[in-house]
Formats: sequence, structure tokens, C-alpha cells
Amino acid sequence: MGEESQFSDVEEDRQLVEEEKRNIVEHSSLNPVAPSFYPSPVKKKFRNYTQISEGRGIGCWQTVYQFSDVDVIPHDYGGDRLKDDNETIILFDPPVYIQRYSAVVSEIFDYPNYRRMVDFGSSTCAVFRYLKTLSFLEEIVLVDVDESTLRNNCDVAKPTICDSLERRTQPLEVFIMSGDMSEFEDRLQGCDIVTGIEVIEHLYPDTLEKVPEMIFRRIQPKLVLLTTPNKEFNVLFRNSKEMRHWDHKFEWTRDEFKNWCEKICSSYPDYSFEIKGIGQGFAGSEHLGCCSQMAVFKRISPNDEFQSVIHEEMSRTPHNKWKKYKVVAHYSYPVYRETRTQDQIMLDNARFKISSLVWENRMDRSLTIFVQVSEILNYLLEIDKTADKERILSNLVTIGELCFVNRQCEALPIYDGRVQKLV
Repeated sequence: MGEESQFSDVEEDRQLVEEEKRNIVEHSSLNPVAPSFYPSPVKKKFRNYTQISEGRGIGCWQTVYQFSDVDVIPHDYGGDRLKDDNETIILFDPPVYIQRYSAVVSEIFDYPNYRRMVDFGSSTCAVFRYLKTLSFLEEIVLVDVDESTLRNNCDVAKPTICDSLERRTQPLEVFIMSGDMSEFEDRLQGCDIVTGIEVIEHLYPDTLEKVPEMIFRRIQPKLVLLTTPNKEFNVLFRNSKEMRHWDHKFEWTRDEFKNWCEKICSSYPDYSFEIKGIGQGFAGSEHLGCCSQMAVFKRISPNDEFQSVIHEEMSRTPHNKWKKYKVVAHYSYPVYRETRTQDQIMLDNARFKISSLVWENRMDRSLTIFVQVSEILNYLLEIDKTADKERILSNLVTIGELCFVNRQCEALPIYDGRVQKLV
């Protein structure tokens, strides 16, 4: 009897999990990161999925679990675990680390003219998966003091087969470097963007003291993004301790972080800052702020001439000319280089449109298909709105309104009553 009851409980739990998956798929159209769910060792009274915020590209979702008589954490799938006064376990989905990456990429996305960036505290290089989606970046430098961790994870930044098939329109050089955040590397001077995601709290006070000078006086970036835990939020974590991680040297409240940022801007008046929250808590915890806090420093009057000169100098500098940092890995991404003339591109696009029209009319048993030249013309003008209509028509070798297309996808336009082949 006991065994039958046990098996029925397992089956019931499995059905609940399957229902869980179906529900989240129905409600997660804004969330490209499909969350994973696993059976819990206890039954839930209810499951509620509520969208609490929406960032660019990644929606932020909360999964609320209500447990029966015992307080047992379900199988963790990477989310941060919170607990409110009603013994409700809350998991952030996507996990807060993904929300941090999304927030950083969202800020950089607004500056498509920036080309070079450096990320300090890269560790497992996981942030690169998000940075590589920014097609305008031409150089990404990932720096961490732990060389062994970088070597074990540097393949994350290695170009894949897909990168060769769908090549970037801009070149991209990726450097994975072993180095100290407080030491200045000449080659980083003039980088457009500097990021440090949950890294400053791992620095000893004497090291942290050197960081502002190294970033704001020596590198002089246009945009600086630094995230760090919000100490006030720690009370919401189950089994919360004074520090979230054994290696944290400190954790700041929102006021302490703001004071640190104000001191930086007072020392370097060319910069302004604002602080944003990452990882919103559940209703009723607003007074504690968010799980993480991000300082966004912007250069008030970017020296574009200085940046462009430095960028050109760095492009001529050999990739192995690093003085303080050690190169762990270096990858050059495949880039697509257009070798066709504008007229050739136009004809290739016309042939593509003609092939599509032939496919759409594939059920027609006739050997010849009539195609409106105006349809091809409109398609080409949609691709290049600045194209000259007369130039397109001259390239298509036709002034008629119809053209024949045979089954080999060759267009035979009518021109002065004569049939000519599209070449």
C-alpha cells in the first residue's frame, strides 16, 4: 500500500511538472530564455508566473513556490533564491546573472559607434556570449587575474562553424588576458567601453583604491559599467549571511555605492553617473532596492579625436604587443567582405526574387511563367531605398511590364519586342 502511494505521488509530481512546462511556454512569449523546471521533493500549493519587469532582449520572470508543511528548496536551476515572511521561496528567472549581462548589453547597445571594449573580472568568459551579439564591436578584451580559470573557459570565445557560415560585417578581435585590474596596460588606452560585472567587491581595499585612477584617468573610456551586490537585499536570501560569497571583501548598501561613485566624479569631473537596479524583488520589498546595482558612468564631453587616434594606433600595433597582461587566447572572427559591384549585387537580388517567384508558382505545369517586372523593381527598391529606378531598369535590360521566366530561373525580359536574356 505504501509503495503504491509512493508511486502515485511520483506520477502526480511528474504530471505537475509537465503542466508547469506547458504553462510557462504559454506565458513566456517575451522571454527568449526558456527556463528549466525539475521535480520538487515536495508538492506545491500553487505556482504563479508573473512578469515583474522587461529588459531589452530578455524578460525578467519570477517563479513563486508555496510549500506545504516543510521548508525545502526545490532543485536549483541557477536562480537566486529569496524568501518572504510567508515562507514563499522565490526564484528569479532568468537568473540574476543573466539579467546583469542583459543590462550591460542593453546599455552598450545604445552606442553603435563604439568599437573597443574591455571587461574586467571575466572569469569563465560567460559574458562573451552576450557581447558577441553586438555586431558593431571590433575588439573585445576579457581580463581576469585567475589564468587557470581563463584557460579552462577560453573556448567560449572561440569562433564556431556558425560564425564562419554567417560572417560578421565588421571585423572582431577577441583577447583573453590574464592581468590585474589595478594595473594599467598601455594597449587599453582609449577603449570606448569598460565593464566590471560583480568584480569590485572581490578587491582588497588597497587594490580598489587604484581602480578609479586606472580606468578614468589612464584608459579614459566613454562608457563605464560597474555592477556590485546590494547589501540591503541580502536579508531576503534564505540562510542569508553577512556576505553573499566567501571571496567578497565587502558589500555596499545603495548609499555606500552612491557615495563611492560621487567621489569618482568629483575626482574626474569629465564623467557623470547614474545608478540602476538589477533583479527586482517581490512585491513589498521595494524599500530594499534590487538584488544588484549598476553604476553607469558616461564621459560628458567625449574626446572623439583622441579616441580615433588611439584606435588607429592600436589597429597598427601587433596583437602580441602587451606589456603588463599575458595573452591566454586570441581569436579573429571571420568577416564577410563584399567583392561584387553594385550592379552585380542588384542582378543577384533580382535573380533571387525571380527564383522565389518560380518556387511560388511551382504547381503551374506550364514551361514559362509570367512575372511582373514592377514586382522585381519594387523588391530591389525595398532593399536599397536610395537606388536609382532608371539604373535598375537599365540593368534589368527591359522597359516592358512583363518578363518570361523559364524553369531554369532565367528571366527573359521583353525589350522592343525582342526577347533578351538577363545577364
